[in-house]
Amino acid sequence: MRVDSERDEIFDSLHRRSVIIIMVIAAVLAIKLAADFLAPIVIAMFLVALAWPIKTFLSRHMPDSLSYTGSFIALIGGLAIFVGAIYLSATEVMEVAPKYQKEISRFWKETKYELAVNGVDTTEKVNLEDVRNFASQLLLNFQESLLSLVLVIAYVMLALPVVTTWSSKLRNCFGEDRAERVLSALQQIGKSFQNYLVAMLICGSISAISTYLLLVLLGVDLAFTWGVLAFLLSFIPVIGAFLTVIPPVILAFLQFDNLGMPLAVFLSMGCMHMFIGNIIEPKIQGRMLSLSPLVVLISLSFWGFLWGIPGALLAAPLTHGGIIVCNHYDRTRWFSCLLLENRKKDLSG
Repeated sequence: MRVDSERDEIFDSLHRRSVIIIMVIAAVLAIKLAADFLAPIVIAMFLVALAWPIKTFLSRHMPDSLSYTGSFIALIGGLAIFVGAIYLSATEVMEVAPKYQKEISRFWKETKYELAVNGVDTTEKVNLEDVRNFASQLLLNFQESLLSLVLVIAYVMLALPVVTTWSSKLRNCFGEDRAERVLSALQQIGKSFQNYLVAMLICGSISAISTYLLLVLLGVDLAFTWGVLAFLLSFIPVIGAFLTVIPPVILAFLQFDNLGMPLAVFLSMGCMHMFIGNIIEPKIQGRMLSLSPLVVLISLSFWGFLWGIPGALLAAPLTHGGIIVCNHYDRTRWFSCLLLENRKKDLSG
């Protein structure tokens, strides 16, 4: 009987674990298949988290209806600045592109010659139909991005007034005591996540402005574009700073006829981003959660696999959000401990 009981316990344990594994795999597949539906919602949640402190501040000085309107206008203004920066970057690239057409052609011919010398076949010509298809796909992706942006704005506009009603809905659904515990957890999680997003925006802005000013000082073209790129890549920890350095160095090779300037760009930008990452960012982020480089790479691969480029940009915020949620509960705190680089520093107190 005892053997049968132990066998039943082992079978039940294996069954539960198998069900959990199957549910996790099914959830991952569902997230991947529903990327077009879920990504705008997740982005809207991030924007609501950013806009909520503005709404809370405005509600102290004006009626709720005006505070909602003011926070929404502030959020739209920030998005307009971001979209305008992207547009100006694209305009800057289009203006400078003809200048480098001959340089790129010369570089390509020299590369083909070197490849041919080493036995690589370079006789294959570019198919114009493939170029047209590529351009059409870019245009289609741009249109889809605009539609997603409109959808995100609609989600934010509808979600902001609903947030304040959640407390009463939770009390009606779960009772006063349980609702208070849930609301306390949500408030702490939301506060931690808001602090993280604000810190990332500040660090991204510092990185963008520093990159722009440095490249203007060095005389490298497309300085504004590289600044915008630095802002976007700042949301990718560890790897983002490295990726920010590569495009200006490549352009410096094309722009200048010597190796001195590309080397100067590489060293100056590398030192600048090391200073920002090791001195400025820790002071701004303080005791906030810090991911190890291995976890960053895994999260980038995971969310990039699920949602492509948007997933790669959202990988760090999504991972931090999951860690904050896991850290709030005793049963899942071990998981956040595994993902963090320094648990005592990040989660004590």
